[in-house]
Amino acid sequence: MLITFGNKKLPQTTAIFNMGPALICPSDELNLCENSKICYAKKAEKMYKAVFPHRLKQAEYWLNNSAENFCSLFHEIYQRKRIKPRLLRFNESGDFYGQDCIIKAEKIATILRKYPVFVYTYTARRDLDFSNCKNLVVNGSNFMPLGKQLFYGNMFKTVGKFSGNNKRCLADCNKCSLCTVNRNYTIEALKH
Repeated sequence: MLITFGNKKLPQTTAIFNMGPALICPSDELNLCENSKICYAKKAEKMYKAVFPHRLKQAEYWLNNSAENFCSLFHEIYQRKRIKPRLLRFNESGDFYGQDCIIKAEKIATILRKYPVFVYTYTARRDLDFSNCKNLVVNGSNFMPLGKQLFYGNMFKTVGKFSGNNKRCLADCNKCSLCTVNRNYTIEALKH
């Protein structure tokens, strides 16, 4: 299945889709990822044989299908689920390949609002423009992805210890929703 649901930290009401594997992550290749050495997504791809090929299939689907096709696939899966997803997380691994991926993800977020399913992501692509994102919640990895219009996002900052000045990541998305809403927060997460 191209879209999965939940993991150790995410509830079953969160759908997950990766634009690609961590081992060929665009942010890492561009030296934009500040957490490359501690990337848990890379670790999973090295430890479990099925993970890397699965994420490659997701990348192939992402790169070869439109936002409308993605939403049709999502709709089919959504209809079959007894417990309906409330969130879609892009990129448990990988990142945006370019500006066209941001445009596609925003379009998907806009279409899925009718369910209502809210879409969020994490990115290290500080070199791309997020100013037209109004429905896609963008959590910048150690940067604030501010836009020109109504959009604003969150900064997700990896720290050795909490500063006490910002919101804290609880490392359990069952208990928290800071990353899933546009609040202009700086959210600190402990390195793991």
